[in-house]
Amino acid sequence: VPSEKKDEIWERFKAATDKINQRRKEHYAEQQEQQQKNYEAKVALCEKVEELVEVPNNTLKEWQRSTDQINDLFKVWKTIGRAPKDKNDEIWERFKTLLDTFFGNKREFLTRVKEQQMNNLNLKIDLCAQAEALKDSDDWRRTTNELINLQKEWKKIGPVPRRHSEKIWKRFRSACDVFFNRKSEYFKNIHQVEAVNLEKKKELIREIGKFEISEDKKANLEALKEFQRRWMETGHVPFKEKDRVQKQYREVIDVLIDKMDINKSELGISSYKNKIALIKNDPDANWRLSKERNNLMSKIKKLKEDLAIWENNIGFFSDSKQTEKLRKDFEKKIDLAKREIKSFEDKLKILNEE
Repeated sequence: VPSEKKDEIWERFKAATDKINQRRKEHYAEQQEQQQKNYEAKVALCEKVEELVEVPNNTLKEWQRSTDQINDLFKVWKTIGRAPKDKNDEIWERFKTLLDTFFGNKREFLTRVKEQQMNNLNLKIDLCAQAEALKDSDDWRRTTNELINLQKEWKKIGPVPRRHSEKIWKRFRSACDVFFNRKSEYFKNIHQVEAVNLEKKKELIREIGKFEISEDKKANLEALKEFQRRWMETGHVPFKEKDRVQKQYREVIDVLIDKMDINKSELGISSYKNKIALIKNDPDANWRLSKERNNLMSKIKKLKEDLAIWENNIGFFSDSKQTEKLRKDFEKKIDLAKREIKSFEDKLKILNEE
């Protein structure tokens, strides 16, 4: 370079390089400042993730909501540039560890949920089996109550695995529907059945009224038992006709008994055996027999209590004309009570033997 240009060129070069160095310094200063801001932003994200990790999630819905928030934070993380070199790996490791902890906790929860759902499935399969065992029952009262209880139990059990949910519900509902549809059909036709039963009972009353007794007392008794059996075997009649037709039946039977000169006590026991035999064929047999047993025991208990009071009170009557009638009334009550107790105890014995 010519000597006269040397200083000028140097100054020009120096000015250029100083400008470049200054811009370089400013660039690295801005870069360090931005990286520090990135670091602070990533620290803030870590703190938000830490909060989500600490939140107790107890349902799938809560876990999904937290997962969505975590994913949103991760998207934000990806938009943030590098942190300072000496902090970049550290902050990433902190963030990654938090994510691993969150999703690890979620996996543990889902494992527990899966186990619980499988247990729920087994419980519901058992309820299906119980409902299917009842669906063809004709014991309308008892089975209705049992199926309603099964439905209540079903509602208490939590969800099952999604792939089984619809199938297991359809199985349970189908078994219930079979029974309740049959029950509905049965009671829809009950009025027609009761009308037929009424005609049968009217015809039986006419037949009893025309019956001619014979000289054979045993044959007469068997005929009477057969009338009683047929009466009880015939089902329910319309409610508004029940008392009237029962009264007509009782009247013709009493006339027949008087004509036959039969021991009413003996006939009563025989009639009661027929009654119990017919109850046993009823769809509500267990419930009706239990009700009959409780009814007999209640009557026996009440009569014995009354009998104890009457026998105690009769001892207080003095031997006088004024109390004689009252004493006789009490004696009649006591005698009747003893006979009724004996009759009810005989029936209870028959019931227990059957």
